[in-house]
Amino acid sequence: MNSLRMLLVGTVLMAGAQNLGAQNIATQYQTGTTFETSGLTGFQTSGAGMAGMQVTARFSGGQTFSGFWTDLGDLTFGSFTYAAHGVSQAWGDVSFPSSGNTNGNFWILRLASGDYGALLSLQFNGAPGRTLFDCRFTATGCAQSGGTSIDGTVGSSGAITAQVAAPNSVAGISPHNQFDAQKVSGVYANSINLVGAPAVGDLFEQFTLVFDGGLTQDAGLFLFAVDTDNANPNATIVPTTPVPEPSTYALLATGLGALMLAKRRRRHADVG
Repeated sequence: MNSLRMLLVGTVLMAGAQNLGAQNIATQYQTGTTFETSGLTGFQTSGAGMAGMQVTARFSGGQTFSGFWTDLGDLTFGSFTYAAHGVSQAWGDVSFPSSGNTNGNFWILRLASGDYGALLSLQFNGAPGRTLFDCRFTATGCAQSGGTSIDGTVGSSGAITAQVAAPNSVAGISPHNQFDAQKVSGVYANSINLVGAPAVGDLFEQFTLVFDGGLTQDAGLFLFAVDTDNANPNATIVPTTPVPEPSTYALLATGLGALMLAKRRRRHADVG
């Protein structure tokens, strides 16, 4: 890759939400299914560091696509080309620079086809890999970006809460973000704690972008920022209350059926 081109990426795209007039969006926080992990590698995560994350795109036409975050090679956006990790499918792609830092910098969403209708939501689940979603944490919980923050879970640090780029604020890749930011919301779900410690409230296993009315190709590229952390190498992110296997449900149903049959027989015996 041309070193000057990489420098441009570093100074323009990677200036990101911290310097280019990013806009806050409405956010929600849901405990959901609780997860835990043994520890964090630190508070800086790159595109390459999110390998294995699952991404699910839902469209107004009824189609749902799911894929796993991986190396996409070089991607081109307008006048910029850089090495990226992400998910690329028939509907389009979502990516982040392989060597970038997610804290305050932009991810890029590109719709490549209108065949599936408008994009209603884009959901990220970190548990298949080692990715956790962080927010700007205060003494009372998560808050919108723009103020001071405090460190939350041990190994994490001050972060941003989800934001989107202002329309056409990044030169060289216009048009982008031609979609009303007030119609975009972010949902953090599935609280994460470290093994042996209660959840602090700043880390989540899932993050979802929701587009009220649906995002279409007419909006151009869509740039957004959401901060991530990584679990320790070789660590897993697992539910603290395991979801029963289908065989468990079958055994439970069999047991309940036998119990109901026994009750009916007992009632008949009492009547006789």
